[in-house]
Amino acid sequence: MRFDFNDIFSITQPNEYNCRVQRYNMTDAQSFMYVFVYPDSDLRNYFAIYFSFVRYYSGPMAWHGANFRLAPYTDCVNLLRRITGFQEYPSEEEAKVSGLISRDQHYKMYLSGSNELGVSIVALHAEILQADQL
Repeated sequence: MRFDFNDIFSITQPNEYNCRVQRYNMTDAQSFMYVFVYPDSDLRNYFAIYFSFVRYYSGPMAWHGANFRLAPYTDCVNLLRRITGFQEYPSEEEAKVSGLISRDQHYKMYLSGSNELGVSIVALHAEILQADQL
């Protein structure tokens, strides 16, 4: 599987950053993850990417490069079907017709890292938070 690097968070010079899973909480009520993003030379100058309603994580706890992109919708749904056993996730066409995609109310698979050492996060939402927002 090949993915193009489309930096969905518009991080300036993403290859000059490192990422580290700082906090991952999974409970029955809510699951979330904070990925701290910091320049190569300064651990104190960071921001975070907050992922909410996390259903899946695969990858190392730290990696180089802050390029994040979205996997195709069908890849995300196929993974969710495999890990949950729930087969009723809508197809991409059904999600478009129902408005789930236009309202951004569906799970997305966020990808980062290289193809050899990739990071996959399936979450409902992700946003950048500055250090003073944490």
